[in-house]
Amino acid sequence: MSKKKPFKLKKNEQVFLAYAFFICALISLASILILKQVYKGTPAQDLATVIGGVLGTSLSFFGSILVYKALRSQIKANKIISDQFKIQQFESKFNQMLHLHNENVKNLKLELTEIEYEGGGVEKKAIELKGKEVFEILCLEIEELFKTILPLRIDEEYSFMAAYAIFFNGKFTDTDKDYIAALENIKIRRLLNKKLVEPYILEGFLIHKQFVINYELIQGHSEKLSQYFRHLFLTVKFVANQDEDFISYEEKREYLRMLRAQLTNYEQVLMFYNWLSGFGKEWENETNKFFTDYRMIHNVFGVFLIENEYIREKYENLKTKDYKKIQHKSDDDLFESERWRR
Repeated sequence: MSKKKPFKLKKNEQVFLAYAFFICALISLASILILKQVYKGTPAQDLATVIGGVLGTSLSFFGSILVYKALRSQIKANKIISDQFKIQQFESKFNQMLHLHNENVKNLKLELTEIEYEGGGVEKKAIELKGKEVFEILCLEIEELFKTILPLRIDEEYSFMAAYAIFFNGKFTDTDKDYIAALENIKIRRLLNKKLVEPYILEGFLIHKQFVINYELIQGHSEKLSQYFRHLFLTVKFVANQDEDFISYEEKREYLRMLRAQLTNYEQVLMFYNWLSGFGKEWENETNKFFTDYRMIHNVFGVFLIENEYIREKYENLKTKDYKKIQHKSDDDLFESERWRR
């Protein structure tokens, strides 16, 4: 994205030098005419010496101006070269961070068993989800935990934070028997939310599919996700915290749009859940405005979220914040879905 600009004198500088040369020439000519009158009758050799001194002074003065302008021009040229080098360094580091993010995503894996019911027959096959495919399953695991805990604890905020903590760390400290039994039941059946159950009708036969998790639920995903979230956060922070005299707000948005283009919708949903749980509170607070000013969850639609009033309210509240927009851009909405309502 960096643009290399060749250095050249500005138009006003060119005009200044032309005027300076013209004035020096005019002064020199006027001085010669005056001296010829003043030293009338003086031997030509002496007059030439006087005129030479006057011309030398004028030319020296003009030369000093040229040296001054040359130094200023060199300083400006050096600054341009320095800025271009800094931009190249910034872009090189950003691209490295982008590459590492993609590598972190590629390393994510989950194993499922697909169970297909067709008529009276049942067919099972193992599926390994890799990379971006895992994020929907992770979001559904949080949803299953939340909907299991909520009836036992009523408080929606506490229930969500507890659900995410169990999802991330694989531990729960509540000693209530019903609470423990409900969570143990999730472990045993290993079936997630009904959103994963897809009915198909093919050639007159009802085909029903379920997906069973081939790993133990409530074991925690911190080992998989800690590095992922840490690196993603540092990448966003690296861009957002650049001095705007160096990288403008509009340019920062463009760099982060490139990063966001690498994220699936469910990846952004998981980022939203990470923030909402308090584990990733630094995504959006008084200091960092990564969700609002920098649109890092721009592609999150309400339909992707858990159907719950508390979660929906937190999502909608982001829209009420006073956040930055790109000047003269009429459709710079916080969420992509807002454009669809117009």
